[in-house]
Amino acid sequence: MLIERQNKVIPMGRQAELLGIARSTVYYEPRIDPYNLELMHLIDEEYTNAPFYGSRRIREILKRKGYFVNRKRIQRLMRLMGIEAIYPKPNLNKPHPGHKIYPYLLRNKSIEEVNQVWGTDITYIRMKHGWLYLVATMDWLSRYVLSWELSTTLEIDFCIRALNKALSIATPKIFNSDQGSQFTSVAFLHCLEERSIQISMDGKGRAMDNVFNERLWRSVKYEEVYLNDYTTVSEARQGIGNYINFYNQERPHQSLSYKTPSEMYFGSNNQKKRLDCVLSMAISVLTMGSTLFVFKDTDEKVSVEKTDLLQALSSGEKRALYILNIIFEVQARKDESQETLFIVDDIADSFDYKNKYAIIEYLKDISDEKNSYQIILTHNFDFFRTLESRFIHYDYCFFVEKTSREIKINQASYIKNPFKDWIKHLNDNKKLIASIPFVRNLIEYTGNSDDDDFMKLTSLLHIKSDSDSITKSDLEDIYNHVFPSMVLRLDDKDKKVGELIFELANECLTCTGSINLENKILLSVAIRLKAEKFMFDKVSDKTEFSVNQTGRLFQRFKDEFSGQSSELDNIKLLERVNLMTPENIHFNAFMYEPILDMSDEHLKNLYKKIKKVH
Repeated sequence: MLIERQNKVIPMGRQAELLGIARSTVYYEPRIDPYNLELMHLIDEEYTNAPFYGSRRIREILKRKGYFVNRKRIQRLMRLMGIEAIYPKPNLNKPHPGHKIYPYLLRNKSIEEVNQVWGTDITYIRMKHGWLYLVATMDWLSRYVLSWELSTTLEIDFCIRALNKALSIATPKIFNSDQGSQFTSVAFLHCLEERSIQISMDGKGRAMDNVFNERLWRSVKYEEVYLNDYTTVSEARQGIGNYINFYNQERPHQSLSYKTPSEMYFGSNNQKKRLDCVLSMAISVLTMGSTLFVFKDTDEKVSVEKTDLLQALSSGEKRALYILNIIFEVQARKDESQETLFIVDDIADSFDYKNKYAIIEYLKDISDEKNSYQIILTHNFDFFRTLESRFIHYDYCFFVEKTSREIKINQASYIKNPFKDWIKHLNDNKKLIASIPFVRNLIEYTGNSDDDDFMKLTSLLHIKSDSDSITKSDLEDIYNHVFPSMVLRLDDKDKKVGELIFELANECLTCTGSINLENKILLSVAIRLKAEKFMFDKVSDKTEFSVNQTGRLFQRFKDEFSGQSSELDNIKLLERVNLMTPENIHFNAFMYEPILDMSDEHLKNLYKKIKKVH
């Protein structure tokens, strides 16, 4: 969105008029009953997993999960979300009666080169208190996402912005979409027709005609959206932007012979293209060493004083000017072979994160200079890890910890995969307990989520009838079964694992380090177990849940005690447990960065409070 909400000179309504977009796009905020929103999120998950499910089957699935909803409500919510069995999105892709429909051109067509075929689609993105719509343009051969946009409404402007962004990179031979009114509108089609691009549209009732975009939505939702709980549009924009950048630049695809979409799309020019994304922000001509700037538009040039220029520039253009000044200063020092120490502080947060790889390549170029030295500081673990993988040797990577008494610099750890370290040191009780979610995930991913090993590990993360009886000997048997090549021999085999978890959590309370991943997982597990024990002791219905036990048990607790003033503080405390601990327990090797980024003080405080009530 190009609207500047803080602009005190031009009202938002006038900005919308100047941009040619509806005012509703600016002011609209989706509002919905919280229970309906929860249902919509569940429907979205089921539909993403199985787009052939209709309202009847979704009703039965929700019933199994404890949501007793009539079919009419499900149908109404599906219409609001724009989804329907087999042929998705009757609302998102319903053509306008007066719009032209083009035939589907890609049936049995071989796609052999990049920019031969592009596709676009829109999907529903859930948020904590509402929802958004995401549109993306993808090159079908390479799976490279050329552009994307978010919007609170289904009006056409965000689709046109995404299209124009993609067309600024290249021009496809064929452009494919569904028959939605956004893509059949005169304004959208004009962007394609004026470039002589062939237009292809999915046949009605054929959801698989745009299969590559549907696969993208599945990846975006399962690997990003469902793992987060966006509360604002900016959070969603940053999270999705980071994920699409990862999808393009780092995520290898089996169908691409394990190349990334970026490697497939850009080929040998990949590095140059990434660097260009920084330089593309440059002002046409910049005269260095002077307060005079030159603005160039086609063949006309106008001299502009620096003070006048800064008043006219937007915040984004000022940032571009700042970047240019840095680039020219660095280049001048390189040309003079001047010995220089560059201290780079939180650069990943200073600029648009989608330019992460351009920034890293530029820092690498500086490091290759003979007389250039760098100290790079960052709070962003993903950026930190990428620096190590690209050009900074592991021996020169450090973590800094600040306590009330000291600042410590330690050799970095967990850069690759913490589980590789833990699996070698399972006689360390903290690493043994911290590895439980990993091993449980491995069992689940191999399709054995109903076997005894999986159920026992689940009983160590949730209160079950057998939780108090599981011993270290049981863990030894499970690990040896999951890893046949490993011969694990644990000491103190008769020790109850539940007791061990609480003993270790108490030890964590006195630890001074804030980066230790094992401690954070241990505290999270202990907090959840204490909370579930407390709730089970209080509620009248002691029935366990097969899925989402903490959340559903908390709902049962609220239903029974929300009217009692004596329990209001406990409900608030349990809400914090429900919000804070899941992300620290159910994770895998690719998703532990956010846990390292944060301090464990809030987990320590939460554990102390939950111990007092149970």
